[in-house]
Amino acid sequence: MNRGKLLYWYCDIIDYEKGPDKITIIDLLADVKVYADGSLEVLDLDELEEALKSNLITSKMYLDSIKKLNRLIRMINDKNGIENLVDYLLKTSE
Repeated sequence: MNRGKLLYWYCDIIDYEKGPDKITIIDLLADVKVYADGSLEVLDLDELEEALKSNLITSKMYLDSIKKLNRLIRMINDKNGIENLVDYLLKTSE
């Protein structure tokens, strides 16, 4: 058992809309698990594709999700990027 030990961070690819009194979070379906060693696992691309085929999301939302996913993966794969990301995630999870 891994009690008290960080297993991974779960990153949702999202968009948001600011309103006058609220912020609406829009789940863009793709997700990434980022492990403490910097390795990653991309999840739910099948859901993203199915949502596009079923017209549950627009092609703009699909492309936005892929672009944001790509940006996150590049950051994780960049040595300084993953260190900065891990530092940021550790600070926000305290």
